[in-house]
Amino acid sequence: MMGIIQYLKDYYYQLPLLVQVVWLLIFFFILYILILISYIGFIRGALRSKNKERIVYKRFFEDLLFKYIVASSAEERDIILVKFNRQISKKFRRKVLVSSLFGVMMQVSGEKEESVKKIYSESGLEQLAIKDLKIANKWNVIAGALVELMRFKIDSDEAKNYAKRYINHEREEVRRKAHLYLISLFGFKGLFFLDELTEGLSEWIQIQLLENLRKFDDREMEGLHSWLQSKNDTVVLFALKLARIYKRSEVKDDLFELLSHENVNIRTYTIIVLVSLLGSEAKERIRPKFNALALEEKICFLELLEKEATPEDILLAKENLQNENLELSFLAQKIIAINNSLTMESLNDLQSRQLSSVALKSKK
Repeated sequence: MMGIIQYLKDYYYQLPLLVQVVWLLIFFFILYILILISYIGFIRGALRSKNKERIVYKRFFEDLLFKYIVASSAEERDIILVKFNRQISKKFRRKVLVSSLFGVMMQVSGEKEESVKKIYSESGLEQLAIKDLKIANKWNVIAGALVELMRFKIDSDEAKNYAKRYINHEREEVRRKAHLYLISLFGFKGLFFLDELTEGLSEWIQIQLLENLRKFDDREMEGLHSWLQSKNDTVVLFALKLARIYKRSEVKDDLFELLSHENVNIRTYTIIVLVSLLGSEAKERIRPKFNALALEEKICFLELLEKEATPEDILLAKENLQNENLELSFLAQKIIAINNSLTMESLNDLQSRQLSSVALKSKK
């Protein structure tokens, strides 16, 4: 064997330098592949072992859950809770138990659902999740704890206060979970976090919040006035959506003030909300200022006039038929075409009334 190795060494050193380099690269490449194959085999073996362990503990926990639900005495339930408590010291078993509990909870309701929640709370899982919110540094651990508390509908003051810590977290995923926890458990009352929100609310999280709020009574909504005056533009936009969806015309004064907001997106959406809530009253206030509006606002306003246009709206459209902006000109033509039931006579009458009004004012 030693002779063969020595022969190969001598042969190798007799080769040209370039060939030596190529053979060296081939050797290291083969070695790397062998190491990679061994590592993949080790990982697959470990995963198979973990999966077997998960199946064993899942069955064990589901059996205990069934025994707890059908137990006839408090003593039996306490003994089972002790068994659950012994298992959650190990992180892996805790995850399996939480998954098993949630799986059962999704399939039951009423008293049985309350039993599952009781196991979650009294086995120590609730406190472990709150502890994660209290001391964890990893964002994924915090997000996981928030999801867990939301799934098991833990609405204690302690959980709520720790969740509040993360409404302005640097990671959007953590912020989103904190917002959803507060809304899912406390409904419109959970929107208090908008008062303290300094980070932005993405369109996606706004959609999720609105979807969750559908389950609650909007009469519990408080703070809409202050949210419309927030320094956080995304909070203002979200408040505008709330005003429009839940038809909160009582904040119309705040809405009219927003027509002077520095953010053109807010001004544009405010026009949509005002016309949706107040109809002709809003149009009467906005129409005289049309020429002073930004292009986005003009386009938005004309788009809102397409249906149910009044003679005044038609007149505004006629004034913009020759607008240098092609989109405004097109919208004006569209308004006139769609509302062709308004005859030229009615438009002429309107123009005559306006001219008479101007003449009277000039005489005075």
